Amino acid sequence: MNKINEIKYVNSRLPNMNLEEAKNRVRQAIKENINYDSEYRIDEDGIIGTDFAWYIPFMDIGINKQDIFVGAYYGFIVGKILGDLHRPGSGFTIEKWLISYELGLLDGPHDLIITKIKNGPATKLYLRKLNLTYFRVEIENGIHWKIPKHFTDKMINERLANLPCKFKNQSFSFHFEAFKEIKESKIFDYELIKTVDAKANEIGERIE
Repeated sequence: MNKINEIKYVNSRLPNMNLEEAKNRVRQAIKENINYDSEYRIDEDGIIGTDFAWYIPFMDIGINKQDIFVGAYYGFIVGKILGDLHRPGSGFTIEKWLISYELGLLDGPHDLIITKIKNGPATKLYLRKLNLTYFRVEIENGIHWKIPKHFTDKMINERLANLPCKFKNQSFSFHFEAFKEIKESKIFDYELIKTVDAKANEIGERIE
């Protein structure tokens, strides 16, 4: 077997799933794709291993190759603890998607719960960087509109005045750099919880 690329991150968890099990998860995911009718094999040279996940790429080796994952990598991130699968998009490098996975940002939306502020000005700065959104249901000509808007500085300040505070139904998949800096600089303490009963047509927190 070829040597596996290794990436190390701090505060990682001990792995449960081994490489062969991760490969089998990917093979099964491809078989279950009803649009896929070709031959494939795992790209051994492209496998990346971290303390908390595997990235398992594969190659289409069939005669009639098919683009089954438009706009995404041909591969999956497989969590070593839960065996969860994530298909990274092509907008970022795999290494950055792995950081996003480590920070718990994939498969949102999430509720961001801030429990303690250690640097007030920096906290407000980074919350603006996260593009926190909300919407109010507006009815016009019998149509219900749910237009997302960004939280204003005033709204953020009002939330932060009463801890713990929560920003519901937020998408953070692309904000790994901001969360990495928040975590490393210990700007504020927070929890991320997957939003319950999230609706695909609702972007941001619903405010009455």
